[in-house]
Amino acid sequence: MRSAGSLSTLRRFAAEAPAAVERCDRCASPVSPSHAHRYDASRRRLECVCARCAPSAAPWRLVARRVELVGDLGAETDVWMGANLPVRLAYFVVREDGEVTASFPSPAGPTLSRIDPADWASLADRVPRLRTLAPDVEALLVNRVNGARDALVVSIDVCYHLVGLLRARRFGDLLGGDVKNFLADLGREVRGSARG
Repeated sequence: MRSAGSLSTLRRFAAEAPAAVERCDRCASPVSPSHAHRYDASRRRLECVCARCAPSAAPWRLVARRVELVGDLGAETDVWMGANLPVRLAYFVVREDGEVTASFPSPAGPTLSRIDPADWASLADRVPRLRTLAPDVEALLVNRVNGARDALVVSIDVCYHLVGLLRARRFGDLLGGDVKNFLADLGREVRGSARG
């Protein structure tokens, strides 16, 4: 059994450990917190890249950071989400071939579900911005957890960040502090860009 002294030493060591430096996935150079990302849709793989490695060649596409509020999705969307998805937090991506998928958290990690094209077309009729989503690299993020009514167009890296937060938590604890803070930060970013 460890003594209280050894536990406090471990805690102090962990607190004093330097923060991990993020690195470019291509050349391993250190990158800033606001570094760029690029995405390979065929493998659904996101990479952190430095300025030198950011120019993309097929199949990679540069991801433009985006967080944008969209209009009210309407009450029908709540029914549709409830009927097709087992959770109240999901992101929807239009693929290059026009297929629409929803990703949502599950005990095994993110689960992918195909969305009926007629349902998506009906939603896009109400919210025209959805017709201009950049294929594969932009998504509609819908948050209905705890009565929220958030609908945002976000870049795919935002979705991957959220998935990482959710995977780090126990399934079912969607409202852990880190997830709530992340969603709140997205809301502040939207309000800030609307004022600017």
